[in-house]
Amino acid sequence: MPRRNSTVEIVDGKVVFSKEVLSYFESIRTEENSAWLDKYFDYLRDEENLSAEKYNGHHIIPCFTFKDETHRTRKETEPLANKVEGNIIKLSIYNHILAHYCLWKIFDNYNSKHAIQYTIGKDKEINDLSENQIKEIARIREECAEKNQTEEEMKEKQKEYRMSERGKESQRKRSAKYNNSHKELVSKRKKKYRETHKEER
Repeated sequence: MPRRNSTVEIVDGKVVFSKEVLSYFESIRTEENSAWLDKYFDYLRDEENLSAEKYNGHHIIPCFTFKDETHRTRKETEPLANKVEGNIIKLSIYNHILAHYCLWKIFDNYNSKHAIQYTIGKDKEINDLSENQIKEIARIREECAEKNQTEEEMKEKQKEYRMSERGKESQRKRSAKYNNSHKELVSKRKKKYRETHKEER
């Protein structure tokens, strides 16, 4: 089966969204998020995206919405997001930040907040923006800081990461690196443990 085109279409200089993308957002539209959904698509349609020299690739339907029991990390969900027809769009640096800000308001969860915090953390990209744009980003950054996740949310995300394949692999690498750089210390600890538990065996 041929792979569908996942990149948004541009027809006569205008962005044309796929039915799959539009259907998804209409399915989650509520009275609370409706205005933010409209703003989101305004930023996606902005003509500045077409002429911007510097831009970011952006998943219109976010990768985190594809999370399930078997797809927990970005590495696991991104291929699913890539398969959606017309789901990838080029956005100017500023519009990319504003798009993620809207997604945070639309979904109001840990994943959407993490995405906007990650996006506004790219200082090298932000330095090239106008003074007014930088001020608006500073305001968004301040708003994010005021709505920090609770300790329970942090613990839950840390647990989820540790249980993921990526987390387990990261732990294996850290252990191997530590053992390799502290061979003598690790050897002494193992010897001491064996001697301490000799009688138990």
